[in-house]
Amino acid sequence: MDWTRATIQPGLSGLNPSHTLSYLGFEQASWVQAVYGPSLASEPDTSATILNALHSVFDAAPNALHHAPAERFSDEASQPALKKPRGVVDSLSYHLRHTAYHRGQVALVLKEFP
Repeated sequence: MDWTRATIQPGLSGLNPSHTLSYLGFEQASWVQAVYGPSLASEPDTSATILNALHSVFDAAPNALHHAPAERFSDEASQPALKKPRGVVDSLSYHLRHTAYHRGQVALVLKEFP
């Protein structure tokens, strides 16, 4: 959820101080220093709180895509990434593939535990 908040919106319309990656181990990276703030949910929260936060983030992502300025999809557009700036389109593509990978992992685990 927070990876989506800190990847899609900053790439399309700039950094938002309410986003965070601080607990994922990237705290000292310079690009993370500009992406800060509380997560919408954390592990001890209720299932309803976590699901509401997930829905909020994943519902906002397509909205960010639809309202992004056209120049954010140019070959020259970049955004902060782990080691160096990354192309916005490449970053979005990678993020979508990575999210699909994790959804597949969850689906597999759910099949094992009916």
